[in-house]
Amino acid sequence: MLGILILEFMKDEQEDKLLKASFIKSPILAFSIALLVIIVGIISFIYSNGFETIKNNWINLVTPSFSLALEYDTPFIPADGQSQLLVNIIAKNKKDQLISGEEIKTTIIEGEVNWTVSNNTPADVSKQIIITASEKVEKVIISFALNGKNKLLNLEIFDPILPPSPILTGPKADVTFSTSNPIISGQNPVGTRVEIYIDSIINTVAETGDSGLFSLPLEKPIGNGTHTLYIKTINKYGIRSNPSNSVNINIKTPDPEIDLNNIRIKPNPVTSNEIFYIFIPTSADTQEVIVMLEDTKWPLTDKYRSSIFSGIVKSPKNPGLYRLSAIVTNGGGDSILANNIASVIVE
Repeated sequence: MLGILILEFMKDEQEDKLLKASFIKSPILAFSIALLVIIVGIISFIYSNGFETIKNNWINLVTPSFSLALEYDTPFIPADGQSQLLVNIIAKNKKDQLISGEEIKTTIIEGEVNWTVSNNTPADVSKQIIITASEKVEKVIISFALNGKNKLLNLEIFDPILPPSPILTGPKADVTFSTSNPIISGQNPVGTRVEIYIDSIINTVAETGDSGLFSLPLEKPIGNGTHTLYIKTINKYGIRSNPSNSVNINIKTPDPEIDLNNIRIKPNPVTSNEIFYIFIPTSADTQEVIVMLEDTKWPLTDKYRSSIFSGIVKSPKNPGLYRLSAIVTNGGGDSILANNIASVIVE
């Protein structure tokens, strides 16, 4: 029995020693793990550019928030060594007040291009830069930076050579159309636009598909008579080709018509010097109707595009029976005068 007690005592004493050893080792282990985490964190912080992040965050804290924007007409300049592009740099604080451009830094990141600060910077612009084209076809990237913020300008110096002229395939010369919006067809270089000219004035501009083929009606109607038609190519840089071959086309559209049987006037009779409403149905190609009463013209509108023109007319001051006339204009701009289309009684 005594032996058993001695053995139990020795066992308890050994367990106490092991427990104390574990208590001694646990803080050391915890400290080692914490130290390892800190070291790994520092290394990651350095490699992830943490100091720059802290710097930028500090700048944002001590510097008022602001906006930075660029304004320019086009991101293209022909490679002629002379053309210039004005770039307006606009910086404003959170109160929408303009910030001086003295601290705005301009850096050419890619390409070679000459630039200077304008002496005529507009009053609503922080800084204006004048970029002069080189004679080399290239891409240029310019950075404009202020207090950690920057804007990039991607500029293309392009070859100013004229694009190839398009081919006009239709209509044929001296064809007569009964519509004021005839269909024009042809072939244009892929990736460009086609400009359609009527009597040397641009009428329609359209993108061409992957094939370069196009067929479309004129955007702006043209009037009766003979007109000269030709087309040009314009590329993404705004460079136009020489014109295609030109042809003459004839337009002869029907005169606009009024449905006299269905003209409505409300009220009729009408009190003198008061307004009344008039409704005039017309042919489908009608673009404008103007009602005339004595010496005054009253334009009507086709609000719902139903070829029914309506509006208000003011009656004369003196009682009597009055005749109304109308000027009716079709889509091509051809007009007719329709006399005595309706009567109104003024009381």
